[in-house]
Amino acid sequence: MPTPTAPFRLLPAFHERPWGVRSLAPWFDLAPSAPVGEAWFTAATCRTSLGEPLGALIAAAPGDLLGDAAFPGNEPLLLKLLFTSDRLSVQVHPDDAYARRHHGSAGKTEAWHVLRAEPGSRGGTGLHPRTRGRPGPRRRTHRRDRNPAGVAPGRAGDTFSCPRAQ
Repeated sequence: MPTPTAPFRLLPAFHERPWGVRSLAPWFDLAPSAPVGEAWFTAATCRTSLGEPLGALIAAAPGDLLGDAAFPGNEPLLLKLLFTSDRLSVQVHPDDAYARRHHGSAGKTEAWHVLRAEPGSRGGTGLHPRTRGRPGPRRRTHRRDRNPAGVAPGRAGDTFSCPRAQ
């Protein structure tokens, strides 16, 4: 496979979600039959405008595409565009030690950037103080607790930093 010499596009993989939407405009010209909640961009699974997955292009010429810092086979970046119409579930991302022991991977840090938000939208990060330090499934915000830690209005242009568990 020849090394690309011109820019190419990474094509998203769309994922249906019950809290998704039926229009992804203006970002994508797509008329989904079911609500789409996420558009994923990954090296391993997403194809490029050249027809090959990005991971295959990197594996064929890691230094040419990533430079001196290339680590072939280790492209952990996942970019997700979320399209929501309802509340999302609360998720807890483990620290590196837990993730390596139980999932064979590093912990997951996220950053959220709001492209568009309806009036009254809110974003939340962190856990309510009553839930901190509890092990397992209880370490989440309870459904009756509508004010988890870190809740703030979500407006277009806002960015939320969500570090992995510390």
